[in-house]
Amino acid sequence: MPTYRNDSDKAYRVEDAEGNSVLVLPGQSVETFKILASTFTKTADTPYFSLTKVRVDFTSPGTQTGLLGCSVIRLTAKAEGISIKCNVAANTNSYVLPADTTIDIKNNGEIESLVFTGAGDVTIEGY
Repeated sequence: MPTYRNDSDKAYRVEDAEGNSVLVLPGQSVETFKILASTFTKTADTPYFSLTKVRVDFTSPGTQTGLLGCSVIRLTAKAEGISIKCNVAANTNSYVLPADTTIDIKNNGEIESLVFTGAGDVTIEGY
C-alpha cells in the first residue's frame, strides 16, 4: 500500500485501506489507497508496518499530540539523551529512549500526547 506525506500547512481527512477516516496533520504520513488532497507527496510504495494512523519524523524537544486513537505507539530515537513523558499533566514519570532502538508503547486510550526533552530526531508511528 502506498505511503503519502501531508506537505501542506493544513490537516486533511483521508480514508485508509479499511475505510476509516484518518486526520493527517501537516508533516505526518499515512498509508492509504485514497488521497483526496493534492498536497500529499508519495513517500513509499509499501507500508512501513501494518496500517499506520500516524507517522511523523519529529525533532526533540517538543510535544506530539493526536495519539489517542492509536493502540500502539512506536518510537525510534536517533540520538542519545531523548526522554519522553506521556500526557505530562497527568504523569510525572519519564523514560529515556536509547539511540537507534525501537520501542512500542501499548496505548489503552490514555495517551493523547508525548512530551520530548533532549535534542535529536525521533520517528513516531501510531497504529
